[in-house]
Amino acid sequence: KTMVIKSPPQRNLSFEAPLVHKTCEFYKIIYLCSGRLPKRDRFSLFLKIEQICLEVIGLSLTASLEKRLNKSPYLSKARIQIETLKRLVRIAFELDIIDSKKYLKFELSLQEMSKMSTNWLNSLNKEIP
Repeated sequence: KTMVIKSPPQRNLSFEAPLVHKTCEFYKIIYLCSGRLPKRDRFSLFLKIEQICLEVIGLSLTASLEKRLNKSPYLSKARIQIETLKRLVRIAFELDIIDSKKYLKFELSLQEMSKMSTNWLNSLNKEIP
């Protein structure tokens, strides 16, 4: 038998908000980093970081697909979860689970995600009559 290699399907970016994209990119970095950690750290703190990151992806994707009036609750929850991620990443750094280089990289991404969610939420609140 011959093996047929299929190319991945083209992504439909018409509904993908920048926050969704940024969070997916952040998740990939976290995922790759967690594989290099000791089991204790990987299956405790980093597992929680991964779970929250996946939740932010779901919340921001839902917000991008919802009608304008229904977006705010999802974005508010995503913003809270991003702040939780910031705190957990800081704890990982303070416990020497990640080095300062990784911490700064993670923190920059999280700050950008936080700004994106806050700006998106503010833009929705300004335009409601």
